Amino acid sequence: MMRNKQDKFLELFEPLKKNLWRFCLSVTPTYDDAKDLLQDTIESAYREFDKLRNYGAFLSWMFSIASRLNYSRAAKQKMTELTSEKYYDLLESRELTPDRIYEIKLLYEAMEKLPKEQKEAIVLCNILGYPQNIASEIQNVKLETLKQRLYRGKEQLKVLLSTEIKTYVNNNPKRAL
Repeated sequence: MMRNKQDKFLELFEPLKKNLWRFCLSVTPTYDDAKDLLQDTIESAYREFDKLRNYGAFLSWMFSIASRLNYSRAAKQKMTELTSEKYYDLLESRELTPDRIYEIKLLYEAMEKLPKEQKEAIVLCNILGYPQNIASEIQNVKLETLKQRLYRGKEQLKVLLSTEIKTYVNNNPKRAL
């Protein structure tokens, strides 16, 4: 019985582990926090696995667990700056220019200033590539609410990033050309 539970859990977990890891990296302030969140998510999910009635809901169930654990974790500790180590794990390309790495760093720093729900929606849909209907299930909200979070988050990012870019150009006039 125990072996069947473990085998089934691993069978369902294997295809989504990379995206769950990326999600954890994207919603936590540090690499170590992401590792802790992933471990806590897996432990919690495995402990409660017998309660899952629909294996088709496993993906949204796992992300929901990670999201809830992250919210409770964030309530207990103040957010800190992202580490550069985290950016490299999120990036698949090995041929990034320093300017591109800087742009990505700016994006993630700006995302840290968004409300958690908006940040999570952007990570799920625009970084991890999940369809909006799946992301709305993960966030446990209506599709329209998710779309609103995406829109508002992107609008805030535009403002935050345009300010950062103006500052960068003003401080580095030769590089901006």
